[in-house]
Amino acid sequence: MKLSLDLKYDTPPEWTATVMNDFNSFLQDHADCERKASAMAMSLVYKCPDKTKIIPWLVETALEEMEHFKQVYDIMHERGIALKSNAEKDPYVEPLLKLLRTLAPALTRPLFTRFNN
Repeated sequence: MKLSLDLKYDTPPEWTATVMNDFNSFLQDHADCERKASAMAMSLVYKCPDKTKIIPWLVETALEEMEHFKQVYDIMHERGIALKSNAEKDPYVEPLLKLLRTLAPALTRPLFTRFNN
């Protein structure tokens, strides 16, 4: 069930230079993103136990993201880099969640109807 997406454009050299200038922070941020993705998938399993057709996909996603987390964590461990002790809030997440709470009933009804028993 793994999904691979092709990049639509080349990575700008400026972005690569920024990452390489503080690679430790990049690894910490990347590990945090993988952890959040896994946790979100499992959160949806918990919140939507009746959506049995989508649960296998969510579990597979959670496992895949946790595998990515472990890969990043192993690199961090080898380099002696600690995980973030306090994850910063993403500046776009709160407004996005607020919008989703407003739109969710209308948006998810067709989606979950499709995946419902």
